[in-house]
Amino acid sequence: MKIKGRSILNIGTSSLLVIFVILSLITFATLSIVSAKADYELSKTLDQQTTDFNRASNEAEVMLNDVDQRLLGIYNNSTNEADYFSKCQLMFLESENGFTFNPVNRNLAFTKMISNDQALSIVLAINYPKLGSNQFYSVISWQKVNTEQWEPDTSLNLLPIG
Repeated sequence: MKIKGRSILNIGTSSLLVIFVILSLITFATLSIVSAKADYELSKTLDQQTTDFNRASNEAEVMLNDVDQRLLGIYNNSTNEADYFSKCQLMFLESENGFTFNPVNRNLAFTKMISNDQALSIVLAINYPKLGSNQFYSVISWQKVNTEQWEPDTSLNLLPIG
């Protein structure tokens, strides 16, 4: 008479399946933690960049208000368009606020630093206001520019031989 016993194969298969499921869960948990940490670091970096850009943009808006007040004063004290632009040139060339006036195309440019390697560059076209309009300038560009030279990483990290 044969005695029927338990098959060892059935016990081993279920143990291996449980081990495989546990290892899979540990692997996915580790991957989700690493991904969440990377996302958190990226969001902190983007938050800082946004804050820096908004700070520089607000400072530029204050300078635009200063430009607007100066142009209004020049307009009120000028007799014609040629006199207006000559007074603009004199005022902005003698300015200490970092303005750069180009008398040929009547552009006014200035920058505000965002971070160590980026700046906000603003270029305005100075206008002579027409009747009924107080538009003294129009914004030509308002953009972020890099202030440092980009240097590519040309190093290769290779395993040592021997």
